[in-house]
Amino acid sequence: MRANLDVNFAYLLFRLSTTSCQANDAAKGVKAPQSVIEIFLDEFGPSSQAELGRCTAIDRSDVAAAVNSMVERGFARRDPDPADGGGILRVPS
Repeated sequence: MRANLDVNFAYLLFRLSTTSCQANDAAKGVKAPQSVIEIFLDEFGPSSQAELGRCTAIDRSDVAAAVNSMVERGFARRDPDPADGGGILRVPS
């Protein structure tokens, strides 16, 4: 299950996004947590904000801010989860 993703992997992914991708992302107005969330969604598919926080080890307030920014900018959309009616985040195809 995705919730069991190794936190060390998430930390390394976060470090990668803050170092090698920082200049490119900054030019686009994208912050590091948003980059990690985009990579996670691309790799694992639709996820709830809670799952994003657990799997990426990003603080839930930072996840919420990144998700709001992504939705506002059209990088992602919120859809209802058919299983429980809660929200899930998708990257538009």
